[in-house]
Amino acid sequence: MADLSYNLADAGLDDGTIDFYTLLQELPGTDVETLRTKIQALYNEAQANRDHRNLNKRREYQTLLEWLPRARAALLDPEKRARYNAYLSSVQSGTAEIDFEAFMADLLGQNETMEEKSSLLGVQDKSQQPRVRVLTTPAPVPQASTPRAAGSGSSVSPVAIVGAVAGLIIGALIGRAIGNGSAVPTVLIAFIVAAIAFALLNRKPRGGIRS
Repeated sequence: MADLSYNLADAGLDDGTIDFYTLLQELPGTDVETLRTKIQALYNEAQANRDHRNLNKRREYQTLLEWLPRARAALLDPEKRARYNAYLSSVQSGTAEIDFEAFMADLLGQNETMEEKSSLLGVQDKSQQPRVRVLTTPAPVPQASTPRAAGSGSSVSPVAIVGAVAGLIIGALIGRAIGNGSAVPTVLIAFIVAAIAFALLNRKPRGGIRS
């Protein structure tokens, strides 16, 4: 199991410098892989407890989340580590010519992206993750129905209906007279007369309404 010990209280020096070796409780001569494992383990622990119910522990873990990426950048690269060690010695001897923030800005490089500064061994800041644009299909706009113009389409004239009924009655009378009271000719003639009357009265003039 990885060592999760750390020392926040003594890692922050009076002038604002962070002693990463004190923070990690490791010696300046510790090998890179040991430092990498320690930083990763502490970062995972802090990430998992950043909302700790104990306020003091929550502050500690949030401070670790801020400091550990800097420790990683300063200690895991041999060239940067050599520069950091030299600067830390100058701070301890009181000969440092620039403050810690200026030194770290120079060490990390002014053109380094926020993703490189905040990421830690594959852990990426959520604010730097690419945003996925969700494309949605707009809902179809309902089309208003067009009212049917008066007189358009098929319609049955009331006059034609009355005429058909009258034709049915007249045809029945004619059929009875011709057929001598036989039911079949009477009904047949009644329907023929009714159909003719309906067709004549329900006819519409061609070419529109005449004045």
